[in-house]
Amino acid sequence: MLSSSVAMAALIASAQYMESEPNDSRAQANYFFMSPGEWIEGTSTGSTGSELDYFRVQTVSAAPAIYRYRLILTSDTAGHTGEIRGQGQTAATPGPWPGPVGTGSGVEGLVQRSSTTTNPPRFVQWYGFGRQEQIYYRVFGTSSTTAPYRATLERLEIIPTDLGIFQPGTIAISTIGGTTLNTELWIYDAGFNAIPGYGNDDESADGGGTGATTQSLLVRQYAPGVYYLALTRFSMANEHGSPCDDDFRTGAMLFPENAGAVLSSAATSSPTAIGFTFTDSAGVHNFSASGIGPYEILWYRFEVVPEPSSLLALVAGAVGLLGIRHRSR
Repeated sequence: MLSSSVAMAALIASAQYMESEPNDSRAQANYFFMSPGEWIEGTSTGSTGSELDYFRVQTVSAAPAIYRYRLILTSDTAGHTGEIRGQGQTAATPGPWPGPVGTGSGVEGLVQRSSTTTNPPRFVQWYGFGRQEQIYYRVFGTSSTTAPYRATLERLEIIPTDLGIFQPGTIAISTIGGTTLNTELWIYDAGFNAIPGYGNDDESADGGGTGATTQSLLVRQYAPGVYYLALTRFSMANEHGSPCDDDFRTGAMLFPENAGAVLSSAATSSPTAIGFTFTDSAGVHNFSASGIGPYEILWYRFEVVPEPSSLLALVAGAVGLLGIRHRSR
């Protein structure tokens, strides 16, 4: 039987991942499969060459839901910076939807950087859905950060706000006039999969707007079913390219191996209220949200169903048909 001190040492060892060199590029990233509460430990006293520490972090599976993940950097000598790395985007040719979408350039770049002004400071954040999503995480320090750093994984389930029921067919989702923020949005299906082409950063003339603002307008067709709206400040990144009717089509993307993860790069928060509308065949439906926190994505659930009169007519027709069959016997 293990003594309490040995058991504790085993527990600590199982919850800790140690950086190993060389890991100064994405191709050399240390690959860690992490559970909430576990951490990565390493050292960095610079921001170039071998002082760059790359990690490919994959999360453990969980029940299907929306989860917020954080890697929180701490050290006895504070000063490290954490980043999530992605790729650039080759823009799709502009035009009305349906049409082409952007593609990943393959050129690595920054998609999110930790900040000293957040609470807690120096964390990065992304969202997943319990499908073992992964990200590329990079840490670097300064000449004064001589003590080891620790990046601890945190997971929090997010309960989406229910927006109600809308009619099938064309639905327009818009933040135009509802905020001064530069917004971005994306639609996910009932299985928490981002729907290709169902995202918008800046409204455009091709998408039904004026192209004069940095607010969002997404006009798409919806079949009956459950959907989720991800709404945030510029800029949002997942594995999908921007559709042809987006006025800003060169935003950062995640790599294909990061499929399923989604994040916002905006480290600042604002108390500004965000108003947005859904317009379906029944009319305009108005909603509002409070200011978005650092790297936060707001999540909403909505359902698309046929209007009740259509369902009643269908039921009445079926009952009538059964009556005719009964009388003909």
